[in-house]
Amino acid sequence: VVAGSIALASAASAIAQTDKSHICIAENYLDNLISREGVPLVHSLVQGSFDNRLAATDFKYVSPPLLGGSGIAKHGERKAYAESQDMATDLLIPAIASLRVQRILIEGIQSFAWVYLLPLGFLLRLIPYMRSTADFIIAVAIGFYIVFPLTYVVNAQVLNEIDHPKDPATSQIISSLAWNPESDTPFNKIGRL
Repeated sequence: VVAGSIALASAASAIAQTDKSHICIAENYLDNLISREGVPLVHSLVQGSFDNRLAATDFKYVSPPLLGGSGIAKHGERKAYAESQDMATDLLIPAIASLRVQRILIEGIQSFAWVYLLPLGFLLRLIPYMRSTADFIIAVAIGFYIVFPLTYVVNAQVLNEIDHPKDPATSQIISSLAWNPESDTPFNKIGRL
């Protein structure tokens, strides 16, 4: 079990293709999603919504307003844009909160799963009638410490390959999609979260 755990931890670092641990890469990935993509995206959507609502109030009267006048809203369609931005913001705020909870969960896993759960599982294996429970605790510790953060590492690698392709075939596919990761449109960034 110990040799398998060490092999899994080594494999996690190899998949990450760096000297940093897979936990650090997962934490950095989540921090990047939260602070460099999620929060500025919500800020730009809220600001755009306010700007669109303000532009929608531009009204030109064609007859005197005091006599029951009528007029034309110059940019009335901007209210619909503001509503779609509000809807996207309403979806993004819980997603960002979820990412923050996942970040806190990874911090807890780092300090709890490997330090307490794994030794507890080994101690319980010494008691013959507790072996199945101990096996479960060991599996949970390995799953929480290695497999769960590794999902973030793999996702970070996929996004990195999309943004900066090294393989010519991948580069050709991405160019055929007209994908531009540097484009600063809000709905381009929503897909990354």
